[in-house]
Amino acid sequence: MSEEEVKEEKKKGNKGLIIAVIGILVLLIVAVVILVFIFLGGKEQPPAEGGESTHQAPKEAPAHANARSDFAKMGPVFVIPEPFVVNLMGQSGRRYLKASVALELSAPEFQKEVTAKLVLIKDRISQILASKTFEEISTPKGRDKLKEEILQELNSYMVDGYFKSVLFTEFVIQ
Repeated sequence: MSEEEVKEEKKKGNKGLIIAVIGILVLLIVAVVILVFIFLGGKEQPPAEGGESTHQAPKEAPAHANARSDFAKMGPVFVIPEPFVVNLMGQSGRRYLKASVALELSAPEFQKEVTAKLVLIKDRISQILASKTFEEISTPKGRDKLKEEILQELNSYMVDGYFKSVLFTEFVIQ
């Protein structure tokens, strides 16, 4: 054999080796993708016989998980006609809050008491809003805490019913 024929055979051998390595790499990538899909993206298994699931149900579903059913169960709502505009507590004294509030009622009959005590309700909400700093209410968690504080305060004055929730229909900090 001449030297040229030996070089051609080596080139053909190298090409075959490269193709084999690429094929193996492609198979490995496909196998990894399938395993990732199975372990991370697969659907939850149906319950075992007897109707018992192998997974423990969470004690309490997240608030957003039942959002659709929460709207269906929502009681009557009393909208406070005017928005609240207050100065927020702070060193600069230059922060303002404009908030429109609606209150979810426990029953439609409760609206009479709410209307009769509207001045007291507006005063208590205004006092609570004005006592807050920008830092306390600038986050979603802070606003949720504010709603809870308003809810507890207002319910302490009610006799014929109670407020189920406080809803901000507008919440602007400047």
